[in-house]
Amino acid sequence: MDHDLFGLRPNHRFFEQHPTVNDALANLLASGMITVTEDVETFEEKAVIVKGGRRFACNELILGTGYTFSFPFLKPSNLIPIKVKLL
Repeated sequence: MDHDLFGLRPNHRFFEQHPTVNDALANLLASGMITVTEDVETFEEKAVIVKGGRRFACNELILGTGYTFSFPFLKPSNLIPIKVKLL
């Protein structure tokens, strides 16, 4: 898969991160089932508008940030409230 073709070239060098081997992403990109686009600007009830003004009809949106937040070592577990902020 040519990562540059889809704008997916990582910022790290080869083997500086754990590798993931999966051909599903390439197939979904090539078939048009997944769209890689600019940053999200705003949401509507049934659409996403990205920077630059492009609008996408959307039933489901996956925010692939790569981050999860949890503090399993704290008791009680709700000591630090976690809120998701969409910009």
